[in-house]
Amino acid sequence: MDRYTVAWGYDENADTGQFTAEVGTVAELDAVLDRIVAEAAANRPQLLDIYPSDWSGLVPPGLQLGFGHPERATIVYADAEGSAYAFEPTLADWPEPISFEYGGQTSEVEPQRTRMTPKAGRQAARAYVETGGRPTCVEWA
Repeated sequence: MDRYTVAWGYDENADTGQFTAEVGTVAELDAVLDRIVAEAAANRPQLLDIYPSDWSGLVPPGLQLGFGHPERATIVYADAEGSAYAFEPTLADWPEPISFEYGGQTSEVEPQRTRMTPKAGRQAARAYVETGGRPTCVEWA
């Protein structure tokens, strides 16, 4: 079974500077995402990375998910061949940028990159953990 690291937020005591959890199943991923959503409700939505736990290098391949906003999410997939962001074709742009926290810093995500519901974002994250590849359950640009 492949294992994945989920990294989010800011943890001054961690070597990576972020909170991390290792997951290998959809149930484990859902538990981490539920925790992040609960924390986001008290603070702000989070940008989190999901990448292979055995990866070493500078920039990991994998999924970056903006999660914790009640109505919108953002997803970027990156690997050696490049990167793309996910969108739902029938969903209009959000009226303004959404602020996500990433490693203790604010990151503004433009409306065209938040054309994803939290439900679809979770579905894509689950697909990534199940397959290790770019999720096919969403559209990519």
